[in-house]
Amino acid sequence: ILDGADPGSSPFFSPDSRSIAFFVDGRGLCRVGLEPGSVIELITSSAGLGQGAWGPDGTIVFSAGTKDGADWDGLMRVPASGGTPAVLTTPDEAKGERQHHRPSFLADGKAVLFTDECEEVFQCESISLETGERRVLVKSGSDPHYVPSGPLVYGNWDRKELLVAPFDPVALRTTGPAVIAVPGVA
Repeated sequence: ILDGADPGSSPFFSPDSRSIAFFVDGRGLCRVGLEPGSVIELITSSAGLGQGAWGPDGTIVFSAGTKDGADWDGLMRVPASGGTPAVLTTPDEAKGERQHHRPSFLADGKAVLFTDECEEVFQCESISLETGERRVLVKSGSDPHYVPSGPLVYGNWDRKELLVAPFDPVALRTTGPAVIAVPGVA
């Protein structure tokens, strides 16, 4: 337990595994080095209790941010060194999108995978950090993560399955059918 980190939640590692970022209720998004004597630093107070990912260039993408004092349902990005977050994604209410969450970076840091929670279904999507282009990767899927050895791993809450699909991280698309890796999980 880290002093001053309680009640911390949803921790995630820096790319070099030497620091951890986490959310503190009422305080925001914080980080701390893993060396003895490290001090907890505030990255931004414009964060609620969300989920985050730390990219190789020092960018953190997170959900459950705040913008102009109001809750933000899209993803935001902020330098790991701290600062004011910028909007990365905005849910499109006309398309039934409610919330974007569970971000994860591709290894090259050029795109982020995330869950798009829609009225009818959860979808796995990507967003290019260079162009801002969003792409649906998998309908009826959530919590996408790319494994550098090749597959896209994601869950299907309706069928309670963990699935893997071949994935092209440059083209940002699946390249074949998914197979069940683990049945009976939520």
